[in-house]
Amino acid sequence: MIAELPPGLILILGALLIPFLKGNLRSAYMLLLPLLGILQLVVLDVGTFGTFSLFGLDLNHVRVDKLSLVFGYIFYIAAALGVLFAWHNQDIVEQASAIVYVGAAIGATFAGDLITLFVYWELTAVASVF
Repeated sequence: MIAELPPGLILILGALLIPFLKGNLRSAYMLLLPLLGILQLVVLDVGTFGTFSLFGLDLNHVRVDKLSLVFGYIFYIAAALGVLFAWHNQDIVEQASAIVYVGAAIGATFAGDLITLFVYWELTAVASVF
C-alpha cells in the first residue's frame, strides 16, 4: 500500500495529524513520517505511474528515475534531521507547515509533468509562508 502513494504524499497527509498529538509523541510521529518515506523509496520502481487525464491532458503524476531517487533520499534524510534538530519546538503550525513543505518538495522532485510540478511548487510556496 505504501508503494502506491505518490512520494511526498505521506508527509503531506501525515501533517494533518500533527495538531492532534502532544509533546514527545508529536515529535516521534514527525520523525516517523520521513522514515516511512524512505521506506517507500526503497520499494519504488523506476518508471512512470499515476497517469490520469484532466481537461483533455494526460498527466503523469509520478516519474521515478535514478536521479529523482537520489534527491528523494536526500530530502527525506534532511527532513528527518530537521525534525531531530527541532525536537523541542512546540509551535504546531510551524511543525505542520515544515512537514507539508518537505512533502511538496519531494512531490515536485518526482513530478512527471509541468502541471504536477507547478501544483507541488505552489504548495511549497504556501507552506513556506507559515
